[in-house]
Amino acid sequence: MYGLAQLPRTSNSYDARWRILSEFRRTPGWENTPLWISCEPAIGPVSMRGFDLKPDWIIFGGESGPRRRPVDAAWADAILSECQEFGCAFFMKQMSAFTPTQGKALIPARLLIQEFPGADIPS
Repeated sequence: MYGLAQLPRTSNSYDARWRILSEFRRTPGWENTPLWISCEPAIGPVSMRGFDLKPDWIIFGGESGPRRRPVDAAWADAILSECQEFGCAFFMKQMSAFTPTQGKALIPARLLIQEFPGADIPS
């Protein structure tokens, strides 16, 4: 069993998360640790393009609650496409809804993907 390293969730800038990922991967002892980015709540499109290092796992999801912001399925489609291109596991958690259960029910069929790093990912 291996550990997973999670990047900080405090930044609203996904560009910053990719820069942090690059630095973290160069830290002695963590070179082979699967790294992941939680893109939730997704409040805009996300892209891995332009960064040399890619995460091993992307978790993508909308916000829940009474003051939730909408998530666009096109944002999930775009990052899913990049995950498939770069061999990165993709986990669709939920769409935006009042409750997480409602958000899960709103996931379009094409996005009902819940992969884990280290598993065989179709190319």
